[in-house]
Amino acid sequence: MDQIRRRKIPLAVEDEYVYFENAKGKAFKDKGKFLEIREWAEDFFPSTKGIVFMSVIGALFVAFNLTIPGIFVEFLFASFALIFCEDILATTLPFLLGMMIASEYYNNLRVYLPYWWIPAMLLVCLVAHLIIYAKPIRFGKNGLGLVLVTFACALSGLGCMTFEEYTQPMSLYYQFSIGLGMLLVYLIVKAQMVDKGKYRPFEKLMRTFYAYGLFNVFIVLNFTVKHWDLYRQGFTATDFPFKNYCATMLLLVMSVPVYYVIKKSHWHLISIGVMLLGILFTGSRGAFLFGGIIVLAQIVVIFKYNIEYRKIYKKILIASILPLAVVGYFAIHFFFGLRIQFRGNMFYIQPSRIQFLTTAWKDFIDNPVFGIGLGNRKNFEIFPYAVDGSMVFYHNYVMQILGSLGSLGIVSYGIMLYERFATIKKKINVETIALILGYFAILLMSMTNPGEFTAIPYEMLVVIIFVVLESYKKELI
Repeated sequence: MDQIRRRKIPLAVEDEYVYFENAKGKAFKDKGKFLEIREWAEDFFPSTKGIVFMSVIGALFVAFNLTIPGIFVEFLFASFALIFCEDILATTLPFLLGMMIASEYYNNLRVYLPYWWIPAMLLVCLVAHLIIYAKPIRFGKNGLGLVLVTFACALSGLGCMTFEEYTQPMSLYYQFSIGLGMLLVYLIVKAQMVDKGKYRPFEKLMRTFYAYGLFNVFIVLNFTVKHWDLYRQGFTATDFPFKNYCATMLLLVMSVPVYYVIKKSHWHLISIGVMLLGILFTGSRGAFLFGGIIVLAQIVVIFKYNIEYRKIYKKILIASILPLAVVGYFAIHFFFGLRIQFRGNMFYIQPSRIQFLTTAWKDFIDNPVFGIGLGNRKNFEIFPYAVDGSMVFYHNYVMQILGSLGSLGIVSYGIMLYERFATIKKKINVETIALILGYFAILLMSMTNPGEFTAIPYEMLVVIIFVVLESYKKELI
């Protein structure tokens, strides 16, 4: 008589797997419904068909101005992935798509207050994921810096802010999302990222970023088509309320096609051009400048690693210089014509920008140890275009650390940056260079915009990048 043998498996799914051995010695699995769905989901979400499906669905909601349903559906995809996918990276794309759709009301986020249950649904599913796929907490090479930043953020404003000011909801959000929140992101992703299946974690993130970059271009194109009269009458940056959001995300991901140019096909060069064009259409001066710098870095990378086609690329580059210069000249005058006409040049620095920096320095001098606090509303009147509910952004990464976090912030961020650059030095190669360029891009953007002091999604994505780099197996080549 054949014996029924049961293999030891996690208690949570004990009743789902039962192994039988027949007379011929062949094994059969009787799967429960949960595991059947799970197997399908873990194959679907990182696949090309899954990525295209979620992106196209999101694009349709945007095209038909169905903002709330679009957010709900994309967050529903993310919630489904949390329940049925062991690898937490499966949730990244639908979450980012939902966030980008939500940028429609970037200047009026209060519109979303009645729909609090949508992110709450996602949070509940995250808790369920951590229970279903419970794993031990792991600490890596980039953990200490985040711990120190958590303390610096929590203690920021000590001696400057009153208890009432410190405990305001928005104040607590900024004090803890940038510090504790990012530490939790690091620990959760570090523990819940799974290296199995067809794609490595590195490849999953690259595919997610590629699709997300093209989706951002669609968002910009959609806005352009629907507001073409603004461009015809004389486009200004203020006409595109969420321009910096789109532009920053495009900067972050626009180097991903470089990997595919080197590894797969030259046709991916088109994607780089499309994403740079998307940045131009946003009207963001900073992103346009930094995008140009990143493109130069991309050219260097392609020449360095794609030796076989170096001569061809050299000829293409030489032949493209004049046409690109002509197109660039007219594009700059089309998108920044009014600024050039009234200010004399497209990079005219507004007096308020200088005031941001001087105010940050004064805040540091007055509060040298803990700064004025991330949630402090002091000096808020100097920010003419501040979004309702935002903190006091000095629009400069270094000055934000000085003014908001003081000397404690300098030490904490210094150690965090040291850890990140040490990781880059160890892991940089032909595959990871695209993610590393993405990090440098957002670091550059942070010098003129809130950037990394926006916890979700910018800093969250930076943290995920470094978790993936930590786990990357191939060493420096």
